[in-house]
Amino acid sequence: MISKKIIRIYVITDNYFLYYGIRELIYNSKVFESYTYNVEQTAKLPALIFYHKYHTQDIIITDNFLHCYAVSKYRPEKTLILPCNYDLDKYIECFNDLTNQDYLHNALYFKKLSSKETLLLTLFSEGATDDKIAIMLNITKKTISSHRRNILQKLNLKNRHELYMYALATKEGLYEHV
Repeated sequence: MISKKIIRIYVITDNYFLYYGIRELIYNSKVFESYTYNVEQTAKLPALIFYHKYHTQDIIITDNFLHCYAVSKYRPEKTLILPCNYDLDKYIECFNDLTNQDYLHNALYFKKLSSKETLLLTLFSEGATDDKIAIMLNITKKTISSHRRNILQKLNLKNRHELYMYALATKEGLYEHV
Protein backbone atom coordinates (compact mmCIF):
# COMPACT_ATOMS: atom_id res chain seq x y z
CA MET A 1 0.00 0.00 0.00
CA ILE A 2 1.05 3.58 -0.50
CA SER A 3 1.42 6.15 2.26
CA LYS A 4 1.22 9.89 1.68
CA LYS A 5 4.43 11.80 2.24
CA ILE A 6 4.36 14.06 5.26
CA ILE A 7 5.92 17.50 5.13
CA ARG A 8 6.42 19.28 8.45
CA ILE A 9 6.91 23.01 8.11
CA TYR A 10 8.28 24.87 11.12
CA VAL A 11 8.25 28.66 11.22
CA ILE A 12 10.70 29.52 13.98
CA THR A 13 9.88 33.02 15.11
CA ASP A 14 8.19 35.04 17.82
CA ASN A 15 6.63 37.21 15.12
CA TYR A 16 3.05 36.00 14.66
CA PHE A 17 2.60 38.11 11.51
CA LEU A 18 5.54 36.39 9.83
CA TYR A 19 4.14 32.98 10.77
CA TYR A 20 0.64 33.88 9.58
CA GLY A 21 1.95 35.26 6.27
CA ILE A 22 4.03 32.17 5.52
CA ARG A 23 1.19 29.86 6.55
CA GLU A 24 -1.25 31.65 4.23
CA LEU A 25 1.31 31.60 1.40
CA ILE A 26 1.64 27.83 1.76
CA TYR A 27 -2.12 27.24 1.99
CA ASN A 28 -2.90 29.52 -0.96
CA SER A 29 -0.09 28.28 -3.22
CA LYS A 30 -1.38 24.68 -3.08
CA VAL A 31 2.19 23.45 -3.70
CA PHE A 32 1.79 20.71 -1.12
CA GLU A 33 -1.82 19.71 -1.84
CA SER A 34 -0.82 16.16 -2.81
CA TYR A 35 1.04 15.73 0.50
CA THR A 36 0.00 15.61 4.12
CA TYR A 37 1.52 18.72 5.62
CA ASN A 38 1.46 20.77 8.77
CA VAL A 39 2.59 24.36 9.37
CA GLU A 40 3.62 25.03 12.95
CA GLN A 41 5.02 28.06 14.77
CA THR A 42 7.69 27.48 17.38
CA ALA A 43 10.17 29.64 19.27
CA LYS A 44 13.14 27.28 19.09
CA LEU A 45 14.69 24.78 16.72
CA PRO A 46 12.85 21.44 17.10
CA ALA A 47 15.18 18.56 17.99
CA LEU A 48 12.85 16.31 15.99
CA ILE A 49 14.48 17.42 12.73
CA PHE A 50 17.73 15.67 13.63
CA TYR A 51 16.12 12.20 13.90
CA HIS A 52 16.21 9.70 11.05
CA LYS A 53 13.19 10.20 8.77
CA TYR A 54 11.50 7.55 6.68
CA HIS A 55 8.19 9.20 5.94
CA THR A 56 8.72 12.90 6.53
CA GLN A 57 10.37 15.92 4.99
CA ASP A 58 11.04 19.00 7.14
CA ILE A 59 11.08 22.62 6.06
CA ILE A 60 12.34 25.23 8.50
CA ILE A 61 11.74 28.92 7.93
CA THR A 62 13.51 30.99 10.55
CA ASP A 63 14.35 34.56 11.46
CA ASN A 64 17.39 33.38 13.45
CA PHE A 65 20.44 32.82 11.27
CA LEU A 66 22.09 30.70 13.98
CA HIS A 67 19.47 28.05 13.16
CA CYS A 68 20.67 28.08 9.55
CA TYR A 69 24.21 27.49 10.80
CA ALA A 70 23.19 24.68 13.17
CA VAL A 71 21.21 22.85 10.53
CA SER A 72 23.92 23.25 7.89
CA LYS A 73 26.57 22.01 10.35
CA TYR A 74 24.74 18.80 11.28
CA ARG A 75 23.11 18.31 7.87
CA PRO A 76 20.00 16.42 8.95
CA GLU A 77 18.56 14.42 6.10
CA LYS A 78 15.43 15.54 4.30
CA THR A 79 15.52 19.00 5.88
CA LEU A 80 15.32 22.27 3.97
CA ILE A 81 16.07 25.49 5.85
CA LEU A 82 15.06 28.88 4.50
CA PRO A 83 15.63 32.35 5.94
CA CYS A 84 12.58 34.47 6.65
CA ASN A 85 13.67 37.32 4.35
CA TYR A 86 12.89 35.64 1.00
CA ASP A 87 10.26 37.20 -1.22
CA LEU A 88 7.12 35.29 -2.23
CA ASP A 89 8.46 34.13 -5.59
CA LYS A 90 11.61 32.71 -4.00
CA TYR A 91 9.57 30.71 -1.45
CA ILE A 92 7.31 29.32 -4.19
CA GLU A 93 10.39 28.40 -6.26
CA CYS A 94 11.98 26.58 -3.29
CA PHE A 95 8.74 24.73 -2.50
CA ASN A 96 8.32 23.68 -6.14
CA ASP A 97 11.93 22.48 -6.30
CA LEU A 98 11.36 20.48 -3.13
CA THR A 99 8.21 18.77 -4.39
CA ASN A 100 9.81 17.96 -7.75
CA GLN A 101 12.67 15.99 -6.18
CA ASP A 102 12.67 12.28 -6.97
CA TYR A 103 12.87 10.99 -3.43
CA LEU A 104 9.59 12.67 -2.55
CA HIS A 105 7.86 10.94 -5.45
CA ASN A 106 9.21 7.50 -4.64
CA ALA A 107 6.21 6.14 -2.78
CA LEU A 108 6.90 3.54 -0.15
CA TYR A 109 5.28 0.19 -0.65
CA PHE A 110 4.56 -1.67 2.52
CA LYS A 111 3.80 -5.32 2.97
CA LYS A 112 0.33 -5.80 4.33
CA LEU A 113 0.11 -6.31 8.07
CA SER A 114 -1.70 -9.39 9.32
CA SER A 115 -4.87 -8.91 11.35
CA LYS A 116 -3.00 -9.67 14.60
CA GLU A 117 -0.24 -7.19 13.69
CA THR A 118 -2.83 -4.53 12.87
CA LEU A 119 -4.51 -5.16 16.22
CA LEU A 120 -1.17 -4.84 18.03
CA LEU A 121 -0.38 -1.61 16.17
CA THR A 122 -3.75 -0.24 17.30
CA LEU A 123 -3.04 -1.24 20.89
CA PHE A 124 0.42 0.35 20.69
CA SER A 125 -1.19 3.59 19.50
CA GLU A 126 -3.41 3.56 22.59
CA GLY A 127 -0.39 3.19 24.85
CA ALA A 128 -1.03 -0.37 25.98
CA THR A 129 1.95 -2.09 27.62
CA ASP A 130 3.17 -5.56 26.66
CA ASP A 131 1.80 -6.95 29.95
CA LYS A 132 -1.63 -5.47 29.31
CA ILE A 133 -1.67 -6.71 25.70
CA ALA A 134 -0.59 -10.21 26.80
CA ILE A 135 -3.51 -10.38 29.25
CA MET A 136 -6.04 -8.88 26.82
CA LEU A 137 -5.17 -11.18 23.91
CA ASN A 138 -4.11 -14.19 25.98
CA ILE A 139 -0.72 -14.41 24.27
CA THR A 140 2.85 -14.42 25.59
CA LYS A 141 5.23 -11.48 25.60
CA LYS A 142 7.46 -13.43 23.23
CA THR A 143 4.59 -13.57 20.72
CA ILE A 144 4.12 -9.82 21.09
CA SER A 145 7.84 -9.33 20.52
CA SER A 146 7.68 -11.50 17.41
CA HIS A 147 4.73 -9.54 16.00
CA ARG A 148 6.50 -6.27 16.83
CA ARG A 149 9.60 -7.43 14.92
CA ASN A 150 7.42 -8.32 11.91
CA ILE A 151 5.70 -4.93 12.04
CA LEU A 152 9.07 -3.16 12.16
CA GLN A 153 10.22 -5.07 9.07
CA LYS A 154 7.02 -4.56 7.11
CA LEU A 155 6.84 -0.83 7.84
CA ASN A 156 10.59 -0.33 7.39
CA LEU A 157 11.03 1.11 10.89
CA LYS A 158 14.26 0.91 12.90
CA ASN A 159 13.19 0.51 16.51
CA ARG A 160 10.34 0.42 19.03
CA HIS A 161 10.39 4.18 19.47
CA GLU A 162 9.78 4.75 15.75
CA LEU A 163 7.06 2.11 15.84
CA TYR A 164 5.22 3.82 18.69
CA MET A 165 5.59 7.25 17.04
CA TYR A 166 4.25 5.75 13.82
CA ALA A 167 1.35 4.13 15.68
CA LEU A 168 0.44 7.47 17.26
CA ALA A 169 0.63 9.22 13.88
CA THR A 170 -1.62 6.53 12.39
CA LYS A 171 -4.12 7.03 15.18
CA GLU A 172 -4.16 10.78 14.48
CA GLY A 173 -4.85 10.16 10.79
CA LEU A 174 -1.47 11.16 9.37
CA TYR A 175 -0.94 7.78 7.69
CA GLU A 176 -3.67 6.09 5.71
CA HIS A 177 -2.28 2.69 4.78
CA VAL A 178 -2.93 0.78 8.01
